[in-house]
Amino acid sequence: MQWAADGGGHDSGARSLAAVSSFPRPEAVRLPFDLQRSSLFLTALAAASIAGVTAGVMLRPLAGVGVVLLLGLAFAVALHPRVGLAILAGLVPMTSGLARGLVAPGLRPAELLVGLVGTVLLVSARRRVRWTALDWLALAYALAMFSFGFYDLLRRGRPVTQNELGGLIGALQFLLLYRAIAVTATDGTRRRLALRLLILGSIPVSLLALGQQFNVPGVRSLIVQLTGTDIYAAGAARATGPFPHWHNLGGYLFVLILVMAALLIRRIPGILPRNVLLAIAALDIVALIQTLDFADIGGCIAGVLILGVWLGGFSRALLAMSAAGLIVALLFAPELNARYDQQFTRSPGEARSAFVPQTLQYRYDVWTKNLFPLLKGKWWTGYGPDPPAEINQFPYAESLYIGLLFRGGVLLLVTYAGLAGAAALAAMRSTRHPDNLQQALGAAVATTLLMLLFMHFIEAYFLDDGLPQVLWVLFGLLAFRELPGKLGFFAAARQPAPDPA
Repeated sequence: MQWAADGGGHDSGARSLAAVSSFPRPEAVRLPFDLQRSSLFLTALAAASIAGVTAGVMLRPLAGVGVVLLLGLAFAVALHPRVGLAILAGLVPMTSGLARGLVAPGLRPAELLVGLVGTVLLVSARRRVRWTALDWLALAYALAMFSFGFYDLLRRGRPVTQNELGGLIGALQFLLLYRAIAVTATDGTRRRLALRLLILGSIPVSLLALGQQFNVPGVRSLIVQLTGTDIYAAGAARATGPFPHWHNLGGYLFVLILVMAALLIRRIPGILPRNVLLAIAALDIVALIQTLDFADIGGCIAGVLILGVWLGGFSRALLAMSAAGLIVALLFAPELNARYDQQFTRSPGEARSAFVPQTLQYRYDVWTKNLFPLLKGKWWTGYGPDPPAEINQFPYAESLYIGLLFRGGVLLLVTYAGLAGAAALAAMRSTRHPDNLQQALGAAVATTLLMLLFMHFIEAYFLDDGLPQVLWVLFGLLAFRELPGKLGFFAAARQPAPDPA
């Protein structure tokens, strides 16, 4: 190691580690119990690294190379926190739908990145970002998801397999992602960097979705390899991109389109040139249309109009939405009409209102006939993270609220309600920040949460991949901790303010 070779002892080691900080002023890292000054600790760290590489090589040469790369990544993130911030914001959301085992046994690539990079960022940060109501409720939600689900599995005598474990600790991954972003994105420059990479990440996602939908050679087979699922083989001609389902892609794009709409309406500098931002938004809108998911499309339309009223650009938002709607109608009318007919055309003798979409009627039948009877006697703590074996017709809740009831009962549902409320308050407080970016970002997050309040009735976006990763990154970018006082009004977001970045 360099600090050992310099011959400077502990002082040289402290200087070499001075860059390990999430803040601009270089200072030595402070590990618990002053471990960075312990020769025994440094020796143990080196021995563990050598053992890991050796074990990987013995298993497979490629595994040894992977261990070396992961160790290099960990040290790079520790020495340069912006690298870790770029990975979490730029790579994790766009790769969250990739299949388990692509780079590490039993793990998704995004889970591996969050676990490694997030942990290194939190450990190497010299200071701690203070815990707020949002942080504590996020922790309570993660613990409730794990404890109630684990209790349900024990009560039913079920073993904790890899699939169940993923459902138990999934919320802990989101908490780690959120805290790592909050600790690292400590100023306007870093927040703009993270947001820029988050938006740029949607370009390959949308291009893959369009290539999949229009059957560009090799794209569909590539997506099957990346996600482990083949939607088109099941007869559903709806784009999924690098996700296993179109709901994942739709939710991912839904949030990013609202964020870009807020940035464009408020004319926020320092993210991307306006023309580039418009081009990316247009590309994402076209990819969203290919999901044929009316909930996400309708949520986008309503959300953009709300942001237009909120941020003082309603006429521009309405004009842009009208132009986009006309172009979409001209280019994709056959697909949208076919989807509409599928939802509202009744079969002969079918007992359903002509005004009720088929998908809503189907969900209602599944909830009332299959799911609710299984919750008898389990309303408080739920059924567990695994789908009930008794469900043969459709083993999915297709609603966040019912999904939470099954995973952790009324107690988990109430905890989530507190988490969503705390996130909404944090977003509203950010609209009072002197940075224009925070005003737009707070409005976009609050509008997203408002739309999800209704969209979650028919889809469990918060329990899937795609949308949650984007949303937790945005939570970490909110600067509500920097503001004293009480929550402001909607009008606060319309007041011009100097941009410190």
